[in-house]
Amino acid sequence: MSEQFSKQVEEIALRGLALMRVPGVAVAVVKDGETILAEGYGLANIEAAENMTAEHVMPIGSSSKAFTATGAAMLVSEGKLALDTPVRAYMPRFSLSDPVAAQSATTRDLLCHRTGLPRHDLLWITWPDVERDELMFERLPHLGASAPFRSIWQYNNHMFGVAGRLIAELTGKSWETFTRERLFAPLGMRKSSFWQDAPDGEQKYATLYKEKDGAAAPCATECVPAVGPAGAIRSTVNDMARWLKFNLARGKFDNTELLSEAAFAELWTPNIPYKLFPFEVEQVRRIGYALGWFVDSYRGELRVDHGGNVSGSTTLVSMLPEKNIGVVVLTNADSNVLTYALVSAIQDILLGKPNETDWLNFYQDKYDEMKRKSDEDIAKLLGEKLPDKPATHALDEYAGIYANPGYGKIRVFADAGLNVDMHGNIFPLEHRHYDIFSVKIHDVPIPVSFKTAVDGSIEAISIQLELSLPEPIVYKRAAPAASEAAAPEKTTSEAAASEEP
Repeated sequence: MSEQFSKQVEEIALRGLALMRVPGVAVAVVKDGETILAEGYGLANIEAAENMTAEHVMPIGSSSKAFTATGAAMLVSEGKLALDTPVRAYMPRFSLSDPVAAQSATTRDLLCHRTGLPRHDLLWITWPDVERDELMFERLPHLGASAPFRSIWQYNNHMFGVAGRLIAELTGKSWETFTRERLFAPLGMRKSSFWQDAPDGEQKYATLYKEKDGAAAPCATECVPAVGPAGAIRSTVNDMARWLKFNLARGKFDNTELLSEAAFAELWTPNIPYKLFPFEVEQVRRIGYALGWFVDSYRGELRVDHGGNVSGSTTLVSMLPEKNIGVVVLTNADSNVLTYALVSAIQDILLGKPNETDWLNFYQDKYDEMKRKSDEDIAKLLGEKLPDKPATHALDEYAGIYANPGYGKIRVFADAGLNVDMHGNIFPLEHRHYDIFSVKIHDVPIPVSFKTAVDGSIEAISIQLELSLPEPIVYKRAAPAASEAAAPEKTTSEAAASEEP
């Protein structure tokens, strides 16, 4: 591509980094089967003043979902799976709390977010070492639905975990092994891996950052293999350019068909209307969610894309298939909209419409509005703190083991105040009034209330872990004995959360 194009992208990227306070970004652009740009801008590591490059590894978050959907489509190609056959026909242990969904949910339903189950992300976020089978077969059946089966689109990472487990059921290989063998290897994605893989000393890893007190602070990202098929892949933009070429060629790579044309077509076929953001974009007409992909019209052109966000990294993979254009943007900053702004700006240049829209300011303004609204909603959720209303019990009387069939066991203990141990993650409980407390998870304060039994003892704790449900998650007291509720000798750091991914 021309030097002018490279300079245009560099200028927009550098402006975006400054405006959105993102340390670094890597970009790859594919056009007509060729990589026309692969560059890094800004810093991969602030402290070491290390420049970002196209070879730096970063998490791609929920952009991993398309890999899982493609894996399922490969099994469709081979006659091992039918998208519209109930999951139970292949995996009888699968179940959900809604009996209709449990009996009827198909692989298509899992991959287009229409089972009726809301996110329930704080289950896996606060339980990083939960085993995949335990989560899929023992915990999911107890998670409450918030909508009737197939009635609306509700983003759900757990269902992609189920899809990954289904791939293992049908192939005898873990989702990770299958993805390595069937996608990474034939596409030559040699620098791609999964979040549980040990770092490779020969690769360059970007440091991930989260904003803290107005500045970028290094952070760790999630590592929850149980839901890996929803967001566990790490990659470089050079590797992801190969992924773009495979998709733009409709399942072919280097003239080799890896996926039948009919099976590939299912991946981009919309199944249900969706709404991702609380605002509209004039140039975009939402069409629907397909299988691991969003499908829209952008300036009259078909657009297929999917973003991703895990702690410390935000990504976007986007294609204009009819123009044979693909763009991937990886950043090392938490929850930013530089990805959407930069992708739209690059696509505008390639469509011959540069500078028609100031995407950087548009998306940053929308992000600021969303943040203000979110802060207001959190304040309303907690309500006003009532002064001079002490707890009704001594702190050690709240201590104990509490259990929920979906979310597992937690431990409340008194140690310099009241704390809750959620599967090894320790969170302080802040008293508000009476038996009402709050717990801060991923920097968001969540209401917590204790329930008193008729004999005056504490019998349950309720935590608002899934806001789309009308009632909080209730843990019933299982063991009040002081010995079982003692403070642990060591605590682990607070778990981090993902917006999308």
